[in-house]
Amino acid sequence: HTQIAPANELVLGKLQLGRLGRDARRARLRWAAFERLAYAIVNLHSDHGASAVVTLEDGPSHRIIRTVSEYPEDRRRVVRSAAATVRRVLRGAGLHSIRPLEQDSANGIGYHLGGSLPMRSEPREPTETDAAGRPGGSRLVHVVDASVLPTLPGTTIGLLILANAHRIASMIEQPGA
Repeated sequence: HTQIAPANELVLGKLQLGRLGRDARRARLRWAAFERLAYAIVNLHSDHGASAVVTLEDGPSHRIIRTVSEYPEDRRRVVRSAAATVRRVLRGAGLHSIRPLEQDSANGIGYHLGGSLPMRSEPREPTETDAAGRPGGSRLVHVVDASVLPTLPGTTIGLLILANAHRIASMIEQPGA
């Protein structure tokens, strides 16, 4: 799933167009470039991106959540292949990629985060949740964001998160009801 949009204020800041500075000629060149820029966001299924492994450990006085980022080479190959395909399609439309500005989720640019407390029909780990989003056997805590989704699709996930949150909220007994 690829989204293409005109450059926005984040790109404006990256090109330092918020401050014109002393060199008016350079500022005009930057503005000319900015007016012609677009950016592409390529979303792949979570099986193809970097992942964070979350563990829950017993500490001296409380439990500690630890996370370790993993980005295996086979996943990197899929990301590079997808990026090459998008570049090829964009070239066919008369657009060109600026390779030094390209980033992938391994560099922290990814924004579809989830799966750190995945739902399971029979949770076995303290970092897994049941169908009601309850982690580690908790009775009163319900997680309703993307962290309970076992995997994430390559498409936008806002409606998926809202639907799942509504499903979980509908399952919870209301006190005094």
